[in-house]
Amino acid sequence: MTRQPSRTKLPKSMKQYTKNNKIEASGFQETQKMSYKVCAKSFQIIISSIYKNKERVILSETGQNAFDAQRLAGRENLPFKIHLPCNMEPHYSIRDFGDSMDHDFMMNKYTRVFESTKDQDDDSDGSYGVGRLSVLSLTDSYTLSCFQNGKCRNYMVFMDGGEPHVGYVGEEDTTEENGTEIHAAIPRFSINSFTQSARSVFDHYPVAPDFGENFTLDKKGYLVAKQLNTLFFIIIKTRLNF
Repeated sequence: MTRQPSRTKLPKSMKQYTKNNKIEASGFQETQKMSYKVCAKSFQIIISSIYKNKERVILSETGQNAFDAQRLAGRENLPFKIHLPCNMEPHYSIRDFGDSMDHDFMMNKYTRVFESTKDQDDDSDGSYGVGRLSVLSLTDSYTLSCFQNGKCRNYMVFMDGGEPHVGYVGEEDTTEENGTEIHAAIPRFSINSFTQSARSVFDHYPVAPDFGENFTLDKKGYLVAKQLNTLFFIIIKTRLNF
């Protein structure tokens, strides 16, 4: 049995628990359903209320999405790839090998808060459609590439006027496997927080992510940062117990 990443699981068949009490209202001359205006202010309230430790949440949300994408594609035993930011390469990227997203979803649903493909999937964590936008809590833009059936579609996800937007860059041929890649420039003050958060986010994943060339796991399970501009290793005091 495949062990799921460690996150608080919602009850089966209750992926989105909302109160839906039926009230028989009578005696009113007029009623109107309340709503909220979709604008920069409402988006910022949603983001700021959910994302306190931004670096940890970005790792958690994008990592969970990568795991779920590969599980749905039957590839949950394959490590997805992560580039943790370092001083010489201050960017974060994550590459999964799932089925990715089609152009219609990217242009019409990706930035729609509370739009989720996980609503009816009891084996996936999250179903509120906000996790994929977590990167925007720390940076104003990031690139997203969808690899599908020999084609690579590239998008820019960015903030404009305080609201999230998606821009389609174009399509090109590729020999890469299917999947999705997110790439974001990271402020240097967040670098340490990314590496320190890695243990608590990924320590229960059934397969350790591939951290690439800049970070690796030593024999004792420590996350080791390979500083490209020095001749020695810096051991970050974060333990990964895979």
